Amino acid sequence: MIYKLQIEIVTIWLKKYFRHYTGLPQACWVNIFLLFIHSVVISLCYFLPLYFVNKLHLDVRTAGMIIACYGLGTMAGGVMGGGYSR
Repeated sequence: MIYKLQIEIVTIWLKKYFRHYTGLPQACWVNIFLLFIHSVVISLCYFLPLYFVNKLHLDVRTAGMIIACYGLGTMAGGVMGGGYSR
């Protein structure tokens, strides 16, 4: 009984929440979806070193170098993207 009541409360809350965003144009929804995908991909970076070490059996130093190269590439891409946007 309590479980059913909790589901009902969450359903009502979600309907109220999404009602505020029903008037957004499609471009906004595409941007929201892409930002969600971006967040998921970025959160994978926290677990990549564990995958490299535990599953691929790389040593810690190599896994660190791979992640460091990714970080340097991200910074270089940000600088280049900022330069192109002027």
